[in-house]
Amino acid sequence: MARHPEQTRRRLEQTATRLRSLVHSETIAPASLTVSERTGRDGWGAARELAHRPVELGEEFGPQWATYWFRIGAAIPDRWAGGRVELIWDSGSEATLWRDGRVIQGLYSGWRAQRDTAVIASPAAGDERFELEIEMACNSWAGDDPDPEPGVDRELAARYRLGRTWAERPAVIAARHQPACARLVRCAIGLFDPLAWRLASDFELLRRLEGEHDRGLEPDWAGTLLAGLNRFCNLWDPGERESWERGAAVLAELLGRGGPHPRHRVHAVGHAHIDTAWVWPVAETRRKIVRSTASQLELMDRYPDYRFAASSAQHYAWLEQDAPELFARVAARIAEGRWEPVGGSWVEPDCNLPSGESLVRQLLYGQRYFESRFGRRCDVYWSPDTFGHNGQMPQILRHCGIERFLTQKLSWNQFTRPPHDSFTWVGIDGSEVTAHLPPIGTYNAELSPGQLRRGVAAFRDHDRSSVSLALFGHGDGGGGPTAEMLEAASRTADLRGLPELEQSPSARFFERLEDERAALGRIRGQLYFEYHRGTYTSQARTKRGNREGERALHDAEAAATLAWARGLAPYPAEEIAELWPTLLRNQFHDILPGPSLGEVHERTEREHRELRAAAEAVRERAVAALADDRPGDGAPLNLCGFARREVIETPDGPALAASPALGFGRPVEPAAPVEVTRDGDRIRVSNSLVAAELATDGRLLGLRRADGAEALAAPANLFELFDDRPTAFDAWELEPYAAETREPVDGAHECELVAEGPLRAELRFRHAVGRASTLEQRIRLDAESDRLEFRCLVDWHERHRLLRVSFPLAVRTGTATYGAPFGAHELSVHRNTDADLAHFEAPAVGFLDLSEHRAGVAVLSNTCHGFGVDEHVVGLSLLRSPTDPDPDADQGQHRLAYALQPHAGDWRRAGVGRAAIAFDRPQPWVGGAAPGEGFAVLDSEDLILDTVKRSEDGEDLVLRLYEAHGARGEARLTIEPGFDGEAVRASGLEDPGQSLARDGRALRIAYRPFELITVRLARSA
Repeated sequence: MARHPEQTRRRLEQTATRLRSLVHSETIAPASLTVSERTGRDGWGAARELAHRPVELGEEFGPQWATYWFRIGAAIPDRWAGGRVELIWDSGSEATLWRDGRVIQGLYSGWRAQRDTAVIASPAAGDERFELEIEMACNSWAGDDPDPEPGVDRELAARYRLGRTWAERPAVIAARHQPACARLVRCAIGLFDPLAWRLASDFELLRRLEGEHDRGLEPDWAGTLLAGLNRFCNLWDPGERESWERGAAVLAELLGRGGPHPRHRVHAVGHAHIDTAWVWPVAETRRKIVRSTASQLELMDRYPDYRFAASSAQHYAWLEQDAPELFARVAARIAEGRWEPVGGSWVEPDCNLPSGESLVRQLLYGQRYFESRFGRRCDVYWSPDTFGHNGQMPQILRHCGIERFLTQKLSWNQFTRPPHDSFTWVGIDGSEVTAHLPPIGTYNAELSPGQLRRGVAAFRDHDRSSVSLALFGHGDGGGGPTAEMLEAASRTADLRGLPELEQSPSARFFERLEDERAALGRIRGQLYFEYHRGTYTSQARTKRGNREGERALHDAEAAATLAWARGLAPYPAEEIAELWPTLLRNQFHDILPGPSLGEVHERTEREHRELRAAAEAVRERAVAALADDRPGDGAPLNLCGFARREVIETPDGPALAASPALGFGRPVEPAAPVEVTRDGDRIRVSNSLVAAELATDGRLLGLRRADGAEALAAPANLFELFDDRPTAFDAWELEPYAAETREPVDGAHECELVAEGPLRAELRFRHAVGRASTLEQRIRLDAESDRLEFRCLVDWHERHRLLRVSFPLAVRTGTATYGAPFGAHELSVHRNTDADLAHFEAPAVGFLDLSEHRAGVAVLSNTCHGFGVDEHVVGLSLLRSPTDPDPDADQGQHRLAYALQPHAGDWRRAGVGRAAIAFDRPQPWVGGAAPGEGFAVLDSEDLILDTVKRSEDGEDLVLRLYEAHGARGEARLTIEPGFDGEAVRASGLEDPGQSLARDGRALRIAYRPFELITVRLARSA
């Protein structure tokens, strides 16, 4: 052994295999085995009516996503009485074990995860007979799951499954459509041998720990382990049970070697990260939730120290509908403190692209659900897989009662590593949450010795903290932790060579971390993810549908609130409450960013259309009530929280309208008309605020403010195509070298003046793009508008190409300002450091601005979010065309819009945030209405009144405002009569707080930079 350690290690590996093979000391074939005809996800009741036939081992089943039901007749021999009897099942797919109409456990067999046994009798009575049923899905965890290539680490292969080389990618896509997606490899009934199980668990843990001998394990301890394991092999004889006990003593002595105290402590909590949708449809997610829940409840019955955490109120709501018996068992485990609801949100949303109000509603709807079902709110925001987080999230979390935050994805960063794993995350307003990035580097850990050791070695805050958190368990259908993982966890609580390990809920870990908070490092602002930058652009229709849904719900609530406040119509609380969860579900971090199956995005687009239609119907009923109360010849309706003066569409054509906040406006005459002049191939459009010079090929040659200042450094509105072939994660990624492949799109081949004033000038250009695409662009300037608008209709048929439009701006600055939910953040425009290079593409909500001391230019965009800024050149990504996981991603027609707003002063003085909102929310013309006063008057240019609604739990008025510029002061907010009762600041969950002072009808609201404010007003007595 001493002379040949590698040969000894091969002996250890062989012994480990032999030990595992003895866990079932006897196995027998089932008494009967039949399979149903092919079916869908119809549930147990419908499956009882299916015709069955005998089935043989080795049969293959498909196609992908099909379902088959198996019936297994089990007969337990009398000699097995008193023992534990298990079903052994291997179909290379996901499956669910049922008995007497109840879900027993999830099953999965594949290289990524193994859960191929289930207890069916413990203890067995002997001579028992019963029937089992297996609901087998013809899919692995991700629809297709080919074995990794020889020599490829399976964990890495799982992580990069969608990151194969371009030569392999077509085969991966084709694999999803093979007729046979599952194969019945094994079905048996086995007698469990507890001693063999214990020996196998002891031996395997120690063997894997010894495997760290060349990765920093103390040489003396490594040598002791190798010698002791070899001694076990010498003593142990599979045919002599007495030798098993002698071998067990050797292993027990090694396991008893504790480490030094104190040392780093890992808090381990079980987890089964389940994406709400991804490379499987939502319908399959619901089955994954049932399978994983059943598996974890079964493990809790066997392992009393085990703790498990699960997020997403939507998942619990589905479980409540689909498996009420399991849901009741979960509720009981929550009550005893062993099952931990985490996150507080409806789903784990993307945190870059939704509006600020959507992120508040994620928590409002999520926390209300958890409180209504389990009598508690979540205290940890759980976001392990989300692709970065905006800098307003700490305040949004604190505003909704959460002070703890967990994420993981930043460990994937491409260029730089976050400076801390445990830290205080400080939002742009100064709000703080205790944050943790598990150093183990995955939310699907197995608690192997190697993972635990690497996690401690990678931890960046040993000088500040002695604890970290590990989330362990197979995710995405693997069902969470396995019995093998729990056996390992029980043996590594105190073992030399490993950190201390404690199975605990995440709340206990955060309590320990908060004890050390004074020493923790601090990270301020946006947590930018240095990867997956293509997600700001992929699946543009999904992103447009989300923004239209947010707009429709905002307007529905605002109009309904006005009608209710004036006593004209009841508030449609139930209708609105049914619509929000649809929008929130589709903001999940693998749906809204665009990296899901085509089937997922087709469903999302359909749901967005249905949501928009339903919300618009709510709005129209409320608007009709408002118009009937104020009859007239027609008026524009402004549902934004600030006054507006702009050109709108009416049945008779464009009209300039002046509208109060949340009220009906009136047509007005412009101070000056829009003028159009043409000189050869140049066209000039101008009004009293800006003048634009356009070439007939669609280029913007100049854009001047009224004071004569030029906004452009060179021709702008230039379309470019980039070669877009990421080395991994096709739909997710945009590579930095893509910019080196840019090709200009030819100028427009057609130019037409379609409107020339006096209120609107508009030109239409037609372009041929790439190999097979077309782009029609309308460039518009309205009277009294300081923005030039660009509206595009693109028929897109490119593959692996990125379409971008660029604007060289006459601005010298070191930073760009990116609009964000309820705020903004800044990033550098240069490439001085690796961190600067990393954000060559970054997300913005609403606008991006470059400003000097006295002037600047904003790019407004309501549905396109990916911006790249290089010094003074702004690029806006319009469309991508990845093929994995959706081969037809983004093919077809798209409507896109953006605008240029040159301004004096910086973006704050220019009111760019309000301009972005106005650009996104056109005012509708309401026939039969008359002009009137606004519902609300706010005397501050810094505050934006974003949301107006009725309270969730009564008859109070709720207003949500935010400070948009980083200013401090006091504002007065005046609401029309009817709400003169108590006025309080409230939380995002609408819990009342501090009272607000009044000056007559006006509320006095003190505010600080970027503060989020919710006001709750009672009706007059």
